[in-house]
Amino acid sequence: MSPPLIKSRRVLIAAALFAVACITLFLLRPSQPSYEGRTLKDWLRDFPLVMDAAGNQMLPLSSEQQRSVDRAGRAIQMMGDSAHRVLDSELQARDSRLDFELFRVFNRWHRYLRYEYDYTPAYVRRCRAISAVAELGSESTMFVPILKRMCEEATENQIVRHQARAALRKVAPDLVTTGKNENEH
Repeated sequence: MSPPLIKSRRVLIAAALFAVACITLFLLRPSQPSYEGRTLKDWLRDFPLVMDAAGNQMLPLSSEQQRSVDRAGRAIQMMGDSAHRVLDSELQARDSRLDFELFRVFNRWHRYLRYEYDYTPAYVRRCRAISAVAELGSESTMFVPILKRMCEEATENQIVRHQARAALRKVAPDLVTTGKNENEH
């Protein structure tokens, strides 16, 4: 066989192996639990942030937002245990430096690049997951230690801390301490 033919066969074999690896990774990727054709992450987007961006004041939900939250809460309850793994992951979400930088660059140059980089900051993802946990009722007891840690951790985002305290008041009212920490924002 001639050297160019051997080289082209090697490239073809490498490309085939790469394609098989990509397909395998796609098929082995953990699937999102879903209900009524929407994934859990789609349902989580129905939970609005209930505080202003500075974390200073609670914002009331409109009746439409409250209905949306109620529907999302019921959907997550219907997903059952399969939703817990994803909620746990979302409660512990952290910002990736690369994602944040790409988000910043694309937002700055959005009108020129004509591409919007889909990125949700970790604190927003955590707040939505906290709201979902608060809607789970008795099923949410497994998340109490995580919520308690979020409340007590001084380095945690203020909005996340406040949201976690509100969820704990709903889920495990006996664990929420009143006093100085309660009034901090």
